[in-house]
Amino acid sequence: MCMFLNYNKVRKMAKMKQLLLVLIIPLLATGYVHSQVVINEIMAANDGVVFSPNGDNSDYIELYNTSSSPVSLYGYTLTDNTNSPNKFVFPLNAFIPAYGYVMVWLDSDTNNVVDFHATFNLSGSDGELVALYRYGVRVDYVAFGFQIPDKTLSRIPTGTGTWKLGNATPGEPNTSVTMGNPMALRINEWMATNSSGDDWLEIYNPRTNGPVDMSLMYFTSMKMDGSGDTATSIIPPLSFINSNAFLQLLCDKHPEKGANHLDFALSSTYGETTSLYLSNRLTLVDRVAFGPQIRNISMGRLPDGSTNIVYFLSGRATPEESNFIPITNLVVNEVLAHTDPPLEDAIEFYNTTSNQVDISGWWLSNEEDNPYKYRIPTNTIIPAFGYKVFYEYQFNVGANAFNLNSAHGDEICLFAANSDGSLTGYRLAKDFGASENGVSLGRYVKSTGGTDLVPMSSLSFTTNPLYYVTKDDPPNYIGLFRLGTGAPNPYPLVGPVVFSEIMYHPPDINGTNDDIYNEYIELNNISSNSTPLYSTADNAPAQYTNTWHLRGEVDFDFPQGIVMPPNG
Repeated sequence: MCMFLNYNKVRKMAKMKQLLLVLIIPLLATGYVHSQVVINEIMAANDGVVFSPNGDNSDYIELYNTSSSPVSLYGYTLTDNTNSPNKFVFPLNAFIPAYGYVMVWLDSDTNNVVDFHATFNLSGSDGELVALYRYGVRVDYVAFGFQIPDKTLSRIPTGTGTWKLGNATPGEPNTSVTMGNPMALRINEWMATNSSGDDWLEIYNPRTNGPVDMSLMYFTSMKMDGSGDTATSIIPPLSFINSNAFLQLLCDKHPEKGANHLDFALSSTYGETTSLYLSNRLTLVDRVAFGPQIRNISMGRLPDGSTNIVYFLSGRATPEESNFIPITNLVVNEVLAHTDPPLEDAIEFYNTTSNQVDISGWWLSNEEDNPYKYRIPTNTIIPAFGYKVFYEYQFNVGANAFNLNSAHGDEICLFAANSDGSLTGYRLAKDFGASENGVSLGRYVKSTGGTDLVPMSSLSFTTNPLYYVTKDDPPNYIGLFRLGTGAPNPYPLVGPVVFSEIMYHPPDINGTNDDIYNEYIELNNISSNSTPLYSTADNAPAQYTNTWHLRGEVDFDFPQGIVMPPNG
């Protein structure tokens, strides 16, 4: 039996087949099919703005159901690697409510019926991708670059909108962040020959600007002698820099390593002209030109974002930190951070030189990234080899008031400034640790060189006995305490418990095996009183469980109830 086909019918069928191919091929190329469930919010750099149900500051992925009916999540998977789509598999009984949310916390904890926990992690600096699959078919996908800590990638509006920088809103409607002007960005520091790693450059976003979306912004770089082609590099989509932030980009010619890697190196022999453009590749944002460079020496703007470009000494490069030159004629000499009346927090500076130092209009702060807290009054001069004390009643007032953190330690930062309050780039910064009530921390020069702020055996903000006040005096003595103008430090506070013996290397077992079991540390109570190795403060929370501990090369918490006998 023979069959004959009409030619026009065959041609029509062929056209239909071509049309079907035209419609189907793009669908396969994108790898998507329609899904009621979408990726809605991603936290890739959680520094503690939100916590998981188990109390961890884990990153997370939020899904959203765009439909009016509950959807079973059986068959759905999540991953950060499209070559491994089943990194996280939703259990059989998992579902997402109508117009509802499901959280997947990236912390490896145990799943429950409300929240789920995946074993993979996201990078907030190198860039990542997140993909959602259903029965092995990819239904949603987003790739992103470097992120801002405690901010999210969010669909705005929820479930249907485009990806934008958002606030952390797990399980709630998404909210966007007010963005800044990308034209405010500056190439702030660079190192073109680096013994310890790759060349790099740093981008600075001023504190007065909002966060900036750097998606598809465009770098070019050319040797100063004009040799070679102009090198280019593109910032990946969904890459952001925060306000008052610094971003280090590695110039290693390996952009495949992550969003913070550029596709060119810097020339130390000839120097470079490096430019940053908006994503249209036409609008110039910033440009720096520099000549031959010195190994391990960076160049940059001083202060940050200014037109003044300087060399920074070896060891003074500050990638992803504020550019500064250290103040060398002043030191932090004494700090009192744990106080009740008649005492209050106090900061003492000492002039180490034979010339007076005028600090009028400078800024005092407890944060390197936030200088503008307390403006020092005019006519504030520290005499040669003299002292100046600032008290809490002075710096803990107004909108930018601050006091010192005694429980966890803090830092003292002094910023040189011009008469209009603008920073000059010179800075003094000193960290200090936790402290006891009424015990100051003073500058002590170590036998190995360098200095520490260590507990002092007594307060030393004055040499006048009429103004000498301790925590045991009446609260109304605070006026006398504030009259102290500074004085030399006493000897550090030693004891009542000290290290008396350390065995760090017992004889090897059989002459060859390191005897780690007989290493020990001996403590000695040098006082004539018993010393409990736990908190004895009447109002201390968990008083007896708040035990002493060793830190450093040894990490050890003393058991509860340990009391060292006198001279024991």
